[in-house]
Amino acid sequence: MLVGFLYVTVNGCSSVEENTLEPATFSADFLIKGVSMVAPVNPIGDVNMKPVVDVNANSISVMPYAFFALDNPEIRYNQHGQHWGENLEGVAACVELAHKNGLSVMLKPHLWIGRGMYTGLFSLSTDKEWKTWEESYSRYILQFARLADSTKAELFCIGTELGAAIKNRPQFWSSLIDSVKRVYRGKLTYAANWDDYKDVPFWERLDYIGVDAYFPLDRSTTPSLPSLKKNWIAHSEELGEISKRYNRPILFTEYGYRNVDRTAAEPWKENEGDLNNEAQTNSYEALYQTFAGKNWFSGGYVWKWYAEDGRRRRREIDYTPQNKPAEKTIRRWYGMTDSTKLP
Repeated sequence: MLVGFLYVTVNGCSSVEENTLEPATFSADFLIKGVSMVAPVNPIGDVNMKPVVDVNANSISVMPYAFFALDNPEIRYNQHGQHWGENLEGVAACVELAHKNGLSVMLKPHLWIGRGMYTGLFSLSTDKEWKTWEESYSRYILQFARLADSTKAELFCIGTELGAAIKNRPQFWSSLIDSVKRVYRGKLTYAANWDDYKDVPFWERLDYIGVDAYFPLDRSTTPSLPSLKKNWIAHSEELGEISKRYNRPILFTEYGYRNVDRTAAEPWKENEGDLNNEAQTNSYEALYQTFAGKNWFSGGYVWKWYAEDGRRRRREIDYTPQNKPAEKTIRRWYGMTDSTKLP
């Protein structure tokens, strides 16, 4: 059984049961206990999914990347030389493998801009450039939306951290959602960055309010649990208000912390800090204690999880909680049920 989503058959066709998302239907426990699976370089099998199951996760995020440059806004994807887990064949195989192991799937396309520019800030100079980008982005998204539908991936994300593009071209996103709904019958979300999720104009057209939850919390070298929980309060209240406004549950499409000093100060930073496993563990514990039992919160996806080592050996300092004390914290919380006594 795939946890968190329900497929039904209507007239012999697979589809996803319509969810009116009345507040009373929101889960009081973490409905989605996910990990964000880094695209495998090479084909993987059941042995690679076992650690995901062992950490009590019930869902994975599969993330096929695409690439473009500001001076050439044509988006490139499914190319020779990309990782196996990013091409169409590999993505389909990963979804099938997840289902085989009892895991639901969020298919979550990502963009990479040349020179490492942050996707949330990119903008183009002319209408012609925007139309080129929009046409290629639509092809990219619809290709994977069709794949998500054919493989019965339970959740599809229409974009990741594209705040400026949404602000500048709102009509395109409305049209894109229409197009996706014509080819994909599952649940929909969008992965907004923590600092602009309140500005997204189309939440009511999706099933989940997706947030990449790298909220700044505490500048201490090793933030304490009480301090972290106190500093979560304002963010939690704002998330709850947005959920109420749009009558949609919050889903953390990404959340996580590096095992470094001051990890909760600016969690989006990837290349700073000395080793500090306690800071990472405290930050996870505070997040879980803050959101457990909130009926508007549906859970989320740990950033990030390696299905294999290969050329991408897990680093001693990294976001991944694998083989670190934080992994035990995640396993414990992901193993909880509604009857478990919360801290």
